[in-house]
Amino acid sequence: MTYLKRFFFLAILILIGILIVQNHAYLGQAEELVFFKYRFTLFQAIWMGLAFTLGATLFLAIDLPRTLSLKRKVRRGALEMAKLQAEIARLQSSATIAGKPAVGNPDLEKRLGL
Repeated sequence: MTYLKRFFFLAILILIGILIVQNHAYLGQAEELVFFKYRFTLFQAIWMGLAFTLGATLFLAIDLPRTLSLKRKVRRGALEMAKLQAEIARLQSSATIAGKPAVGNPDLEKRLGL
């Protein structure tokens, strides 16, 4: 997976490099943006950088609730698994102390999916 991420990152860098080489004359030109009565003048390269940054920020803002909910599910699952492992260890230790063979708890086995 790491190599795939590196490959895509390298591909994006190459595409950005091609964009810069092919448009180097235009990227240095001043462009005017009109928004209602306000006028902003910046180089085209800066406008493109601002648009990219705004798009990435918007994506992160939209994806943030989903990411947080998935992290919360993972944390709850890890806590539940730790509780079940502690319960298994306790049952096994109490069964071996009593000199009896360890017998599975049917409720615990059902919760674990065994």
